[in-house]
Amino acid sequence: MKPETRNGCSLGIFNILRGECQGIALLAALILMTIVGLMGTSILIATSTEISISGNYRRGKEAFYLAEAGIEEVRARLRGSSSGTQGFIGDPESNYNSQWSAYILTSSDWKPLDDESYSERSTNYIPTQSSQTNTAIVGNSFQTALPYWVKVRHKTEYEAENHGHRPGSPHYLDSDGILKKHTKGKRGNVIFYGYPTNDSTMPIEFTTTRITDVFPVEMLTAHATLKGASSVIEVEVIHHPGPRTLGALYARNGVSLKGTSSTITGVDNCGAASSRAPVYNLTPSVTIGNATFQGDPPGPSQGPLEIDMPSTIGSLRKGARLLTTDQIGVTLGSSTDPWTVYTDVRNTGMFTIQNTVGFGVLLVEGHVQIKGPFNWHGLMVNSGTLILDGSNGPIKIGGGVWSDQVTHLAGELSIIYDSCAIKTSLLSRPLTITQWRQLM
Repeated sequence: MKPETRNGCSLGIFNILRGECQGIALLAALILMTIVGLMGTSILIATSTEISISGNYRRGKEAFYLAEAGIEEVRARLRGSSSGTQGFIGDPESNYNSQWSAYILTSSDWKPLDDESYSERSTNYIPTQSSQTNTAIVGNSFQTALPYWVKVRHKTEYEAENHGHRPGSPHYLDSDGILKKHTKGKRGNVIFYGYPTNDSTMPIEFTTTRITDVFPVEMLTAHATLKGASSVIEVEVIHHPGPRTLGALYARNGVSLKGTSSTITGVDNCGAASSRAPVYNLTPSVTIGNATFQGDPPGPSQGPLEIDMPSTIGSLRKGARLLTTDQIGVTLGSSTDPWTVYTDVRNTGMFTIQNTVGFGVLLVEGHVQIKGPFNWHGLMVNSGTLILDGSNGPIKIGGGVWSDQVTHLAGELSIIYDSCAIKTSLLSRPLTITQWRQLM
């Protein structure tokens, strides 16, 4: 069978490839080149698109991590106090203003218009080393080379309602008696995290019209922009409220005061909180000896409220300095830099601390023996027996003591409830993130 011909030219493929039909060969080559060109263009476009997507993704991730860095800076700078901590940015008012807000800026190019939630009613502080209440726009971040800014404010009823709080589906215990919705200008009360009633032993979020010795929930919103990519992260953070203060001295079991002089008072030494019982324990077993008491009620009190010491120690030990030996003749922390220290002697016998001055939170898993002279400012929590021996010097504790069982053997003992010492100790601890949202 002969191959098909057109205008005398054989259309056989071998003839075309040998160039015997040049016109058709040229046409076929042009078509092939066009197809290859289109394929190449498509590959280039796809590659370029992939590179662009990859670049946008990378910049988006970098912006995200920048916003996270802003959150971590503010978490660090909310620890401590305005009087003793360099870079502290917390609310300078002790009564916690619901309109308080502060900014951390890595650049002085920031403008109020950059914050969609900016309000003239808020304090809008830009804290500096010289002024906690500065409002002039200035870079005040420790990370001036990074492009982020962060706003921090107390969580209020207005913010909670924006996130879904309603009387029928509450996000917090609303104990101020006002059920109507709040506005940006009238935000309602500050929301605290701690113990809302005298019978509470588990911390929750709540509002109150009474004096409280716990801390507000803080809201942090970090914005970061990098080469056109943006990220916005909002978190809620809390300070640890510490164990419930039922008395200047809390003992799950018995209390024996046999020393020559024991003074225990639940009247707040700094006058910022209501009075507590001098001693609170579960079992009606208090050997008074030569002790004197003050507080509300004025004497030792028994009741059913129980504080789980191992659980409390576990929740407070994060970030603690580990003690591996007895502490004799040392100073732990300072008034401007309280420490959280922790030791576990459940398998080794007893922890001894003597001739020591301390500031902060002392946590002991097991039994502890304190020998005078001894002076502690803050919290002392141990899960075993606390033995107090003032034979060689007085034992003075300003703050609060929580123990399974307490025995005062000899000498002078003074335990004075001090809510300010407790708060200072707790404010030095890391803040915990309770809610996290990526808004962009």
